[in-house]
Amino acid sequence: KADDEISNAVIRIKDELRSVLDGTVEQPQETQRTDSAKKNIHKNEIPLVPQGILVERRSDESLSVEERAIRQSFARLVSLQHEIKEECRFTKASIKTFGLGRVGFWLSAAAWSQFITKRLESAYGEMQVDLQAKLVQFAGLKGSGNKTKSAEGIVLDFEDLPVELQDEYQLMMNRAMDELGPLALERAVNIQCIVQATSYNERLGVLKECVDNERRRLEAKKMLLGLEKDAFERPIMTREDAEAM
Repeated sequence: KADDEISNAVIRIKDELRSVLDGTVEQPQETQRTDSAKKNIHKNEIPLVPQGILVERRSDESLSVEERAIRQSFARLVSLQHEIKEECRFTKASIKTFGLGRVGFWLSAAAWSQFITKRLESAYGEMQVDLQAKLVQFAGLKGSGNKTKSAEGIVLDFEDLPVELQDEYQLMMNRAMDELGPLALERAVNIQCIVQATSYNERLGVLKECVDNERRRLEAKKMLLGLEKDAFERPIMTREDAEAM
């Protein structure tokens, strides 16, 4: 019975991953948590087991070379996510089970897909901030003569927008395609490779490459943040100091 439950869980998770490629993935139901536990979870932190399936926790000594490599890379990634306070990040507890085991791997792959989705949504939301503020302002002006509707209740058609707002919207969409399109495509390709892989180690290799790429991105981001901080804190050289040199 236990083997059947594991097999069914794996099949269900793989089906969810495949459905991501078609854009039809359904959000998994999370297990119930106490109110205190919910308050301690960052709104964009991603638990490794969103569907409440028990996965094995293994010591470093029991891992294969491939499993140890992905754990080390993922642990460094999670540490960086929390250190530089990334908006979307994994929970620290997920380090002990990420990518390991028959069920654990597929849960990890599904969590990784969810992580990339949250990154895309967060980045797209940031791109829209300025435009949304202008649209709200425009809607308020348009609805100022209508006492029966608030600004939020007005439906705006693209053709009704001023030319400058139409142009800004097109620029925002083009930027989203240029900056976020490659990440969305990369996610689809990686999921396809994971689903089509014929062995556990092959799947681990694909997932580790995903983790490595994200870890390197954050390492570069941390370096840039450090350079910006140093430049800000460095004292300004006076004319006298420059002449003395």
